[in-house]
Amino acid sequence: FAEIGTVLFKTHYGHLWLWRSAAFLIVLITWVLHRQKNLSRAMPIAALIALTVIAITISASGHAGDDGILSAANIANSLHIIGALLWGGGILATTMCIFPALVRDAPPSRRLLSTAGARLSTLAGLALVLVIFPGFYNAWLQIDSSHGLWGTTYGQVLILKLILVTGMVALGAANRFFFVPGIQSYSLRRNPRIPRFLPKVSAILSGNRIYHRLRDSIRIEALLLMAVLILAAALSQQTPAIHAEHEDSQGHAHN
Repeated sequence: FAEIGTVLFKTHYGHLWLWRSAAFLIVLITWVLHRQKNLSRAMPIAALIALTVIAITISASGHAGDDGILSAANIANSLHIIGALLWGGGILATTMCIFPALVRDAPPSRRLLSTAGARLSTLAGLALVLVIFPGFYNAWLQIDSSHGLWGTTYGQVLILKLILVTGMVALGAANRFFFVPGIQSYSLRRNPRIPRFLPKVSAILSGNRIYHRLRDSIRIEALLLMAVLILAAALSQQTPAIHAEHEDSQGHAHN
């Protein structure tokens, strides 16, 4: 405990923690004001900026920050984290808060649920772009070879994470092009454009079955999200594959 002050105020890692703590405090204040119905237009913007600071400091305290906060690797990883927070946060908020409040038989609830489903789908689509492209760039930096992908613990954990993310993407696509249009049709709202080869869910499911299918799909997506977060935490504790291969080559050379 005697060294905590030294770590916080005299190390790069400590400075990142202080910035992150300040950003988290801003998010907490925004949440409290929202609970008191005293939320101005500036507060969500401040919370979004604070979220960005949190993502950057999380990234900079890991492998991506080895070359500095403004390095290409850290910027890409920060975008990756922001996308994951937006995507995952939208899923958890919908599962834990929105659905329990809106899944009712009354028509107003159906219309609100259709709007919420469409907005979650749009948010997830934008977040997916931030997750995938920076994620592939980071993987290319940290792996650099097929052996690093298949022959190291880092690569194997990454493969499992990619499999789960692919499952989330598949569920998100089903929600976007199948269940959300069905709910909008059931709520007498205009359907979004969907690929012609997909059948209309309103012709297959009706009534509350559409809600239940969408709810169950997002719940499964939330469970996959928790597993992905666990694997992401495990990756942060592993030596990147490119460094692990270098250490192995050095060990063989010494032998």
